[in-house]
Amino acid sequence: MDYEQYTKTCQTIQKTNNRLLQLFEEDLVKSGLKEKTINRHLSNVDFFLNEFLIRAGALPMEEGISMAEYHDLIRKSPASRCLCGV
Repeated sequence: MDYEQYTKTCQTIQKTNNRLLQLFEEDLVKSGLKEKTINRHLSNVDFFLNEFLIRAGALPMEEGISMAEYHDLIRKSPASRCLCGV
């Protein structure tokens, strides 16, 4: 994928991510959480979707969640604890 296509892909993904963040925020508000908690959750998810996954190769949320689950599984494995001292 050339730079122009990559940029277009990133913009499309970020537009979708921003709609998802709006829906997520609405659900958090309805749940009755405090504003500080809502902002923290939104900030974390925004970073994951619009920074981490974009830099990881312009990945949409669906692919990124699978990747995050895989890394979480590896991180929690006994071998990882030995190697990382966790």
